[in-house]
Amino acid sequence: MQSPDPRKKPQARLWTDAEKLRLVELRTVEKDVPWAAFQKKYFPDRSLAAVQGAYSPAAGNQGPTPSKGRKRSVTSSGTPESFAEPKKTKTICGFDDDSEDEPSNQLFVEENTFVKAQAAEICDTRKASETVTVDVAKVDKPSCNITELPEGIQFFEKIINEYKSLQQALVQMESKLKESEDELKSLKMSTMTDKCQFEVAKADLQDEMDLLKAELLQIKSEKDEM
Repeated sequence: MQSPDPRKKPQARLWTDAEKLRLVELRTVEKDVPWAAFQKKYFPDRSLAAVQGAYSPAAGNQGPTPSKGRKRSVTSSGTPESFAEPKKTKTICGFDDDSEDEPSNQLFVEENTFVKAQAAEICDTRKASETVTVDVAKVDKPSCNITELPEGIQFFEKIINEYKSLQQALVQMESKLKESEDELKSLKMSTMTDKCQFEVAKADLQDEMDLLKAELLQIKSEKDEM
């Protein structure tokens, strides 16, 4: 009885240029996401090793760092692979191609240009956001030149200057009002003093008139008796 033929291991499906471009773009955007979560989210039909292995040549890196405990492969000369002479690779469109038998590893110029343009756009956005930032401590200093500030800060600076001017004018008006109040109080006191003196003088005159009337009555009565 013939033994059954051993099953052949299924060959890994090659990556197309479109899949590699999509892999590079997604990994560039979500570079902080762990590889396991990244593979499960975007490439569930491929293994984690296949995703990492395809990204390394596509992105021009040396590939994933070997895990601890993995033995280094030995070259034909008996030297570990990490200490042997680096393998010469040919660069196509800015990416390293480690395989000469797989033309699918070569990316087109348009793909590389698109990825670089995205990276440049992100860098320009970050620079623009840093340029807009204004040091508030410098704005508060009186020596700050208002013409060198952005338009919005100039508007607030004008409002602050007008407020300070109005505040100074208010202080001056309050000082003048206090002086007027002091003069009014002094005048009022003087008027009250004069009124009191008038009342006293009036009372004295009234007493003198009463005395004169009494004397006149006495003289009249003495005259009638005679």
